[in-house]
Amino acid sequence: MNLVTTLTYFLSGVAKLKGPLGLNWASGETLRRQIANDAIRKEVLGSESAPLAYTLYKQTGLFTMLAAGSLVVEVIAPAVLVDRRLARLWALAAFGMHWGIYALMNITFRYPMSGMLFMPFFEIERIAALLPDLEDKR
Repeated sequence: MNLVTTLTYFLSGVAKLKGPLGLNWASGETLRRQIANDAIRKEVLGSESAPLAYTLYKQTGLFTMLAAGSLVVEVIAPAVLVDRRLARLWALAAFGMHWGIYALMNITFRYPMSGMLFMPFFEIERIAALLPDLEDKR
């Protein structure tokens, strides 16, 4: 499950690198324009845009960090499977990336944002062992 998840992100990163901008996608300007265009389109068509899109528009350095960070998260995805702790950090970063997209673009990716997509990266059965026994003890 982890391999399929990371390959999906990897393909997204490869698509960005193979696109017309290549590594220049990481400059952040394309991401900044994409977020601005999305906000304007939503306003014109009567949908609700994310207020952060307008608030952060002039923060070009932030968009550079977000674009480069998202590209790194995507491109290194399958490589993180060599170490369980690294894979968990990656899962948290990818989870955060989706919540960031929501905050900046008001786009909901329900499955990744729920955290369910990333559960296989964690030993969630250990949490169940910590909970009190819920069986009926009559």
